[in-house]
Amino acid sequence: MRLSRPRGTVLTATLIGLFAIAVAPPVAAQSHGDPAIVAEEAAAASARDEFRLSEVLGARVVDEWGEAIGEVVDLVIENGHIAAALVEGGAFLGIGGNRVAVSTENIEISRSVDGIVEIVVRESPRSAASVEANGHASPSAGTGASDRENGRFAVRLFAAPGQYPPSDYAAYGIVAFPALALASDRARHLAICSAYAAVLRPSDLVDAPTTAKMVTVWPVEDADTAAAVNAAGRRPDCAVAVDRYGIALAKEAIDHARRAGHAMSGRGPFLMAWAPTSQIGAEDAIILNVDLSNVTTEAHALDIFLDWERDIVMNPELWDDGWSLEKVRVAVRLWADRYGEQIMSLLE
Repeated sequence: MRLSRPRGTVLTATLIGLFAIAVAPPVAAQSHGDPAIVAEEAAAASARDEFRLSEVLGARVVDEWGEAIGEVVDLVIENGHIAAALVEGGAFLGIGGNRVAVSTENIEISRSVDGIVEIVVRESPRSAASVEANGHASPSAGTGASDRENGRFAVRLFAAPGQYPPSDYAAYGIVAFPALALASDRARHLAICSAYAAVLRPSDLVDAPTTAKMVTVWPVEDADTAAAVNAAGRRPDCAVAVDRYGIALAKEAIDHARRAGHAMSGRGPFLMAWAPTSQIGAEDAIILNVDLSNVTTEAHALDIFLDWERDIVMNPELWDDGWSLEKVRVAVRLWADRYGEQIMSLLE
């Protein structure tokens, strides 16, 4: 679909064309700084549908009618190609203020006559239908409402011993690895942390009482590390969060499930949630568990965290007064259809 009013030349970017922005050398470096050559090469690059990474990150995102709806904060690379742009903004095409992954199949890059780059969304994205490894939107399921509609907020928190479980939150989860990252799988731990940080907003940046938030915790080993990583806000240092991962807290959470009679096997991590928060450690606690043992890429992890946010966190009727077993079982079946039988389970 084309724009409804003139916006300059509209350039459709293919996956391969988009990937070129991440590897193309800066125009100035090719021209040795000559302004005339810089201008000439910039015009030539525009004609070839080429854009530099620095032009796309932070670029304004607009809808088909030119209304501003956010900006590009990150890109998801899968199999050597950019599969999605991660967009953050206010009310995003009817979706509450949030981050959403928009497939490159649904965007156009537009350069106005004065050289300003904009990202034009051709179709409305679904808040938790991110781009799967094959480049297509994942199936839509569930009826998650926006923050403003249900008064609940999906947030994250890096927490140390003594800070976990966090108090006063409506419900909470934890990303629990059974072992620290090894040199052979550190990249995987980093990918999962990056997806976690990209989807869930920092708790202290969401202006709402903790009783209106469901928090998902990434444990770290000490309070100084927690303070430093949380202070980074939207772009935490996942290298620090992985290298100083709070294995003691993670094992404690996994042990709680095992003491309640549940087998917790696999390399994890396990995305575990309790509702209400007072249930952690109770022998009869009901735990919702998502097994990420088969997750190997950042794009796959992003899918799961986006679906976690939409299907679970933003559906407070599942957990507001403790788990609604009937409704959670529906979510479990939907996730089984989407990801396979082993992905989500209700530990009763």
